[in-house]
Amino acid sequence: MAGGKFSFTGSGDVRVCSGGRTLAAAGDVIVIGDRTFRLADVDRVAYHAAARPHQASYALGLARGRVRSRFVFDAFRGGSELEDARETWRRLVELVETAACP
Repeated sequence: MAGGKFSFTGSGDVRVCSGGRTLAAAGDVIVIGDRTFRLADVDRVAYHAAARPHQASYALGLARGRVRSRFVFDAFRGGSELEDARETWRRLVELVETAACP
């Protein structure tokens, strides 16, 4: 499991803290702040990823009907933060692609 603002387990659970907000993903559910999204019910998804040598920025947006939420997180040079952010992003995209966009 990674430490700091990124954490994940071998079973695919992901947790990211950024800007005072938290995204938690487990199984077929992603919670962004106080909004819960069952991935089978999501009807819109938006991704954004940008990486430079010492900085990366990622965004994930989910929507179900009129309920929507967007979560953004950044990583900077130092320790394993960039690698942890990249792995977190990979797991989130894999989860969404498998469950919400088959």
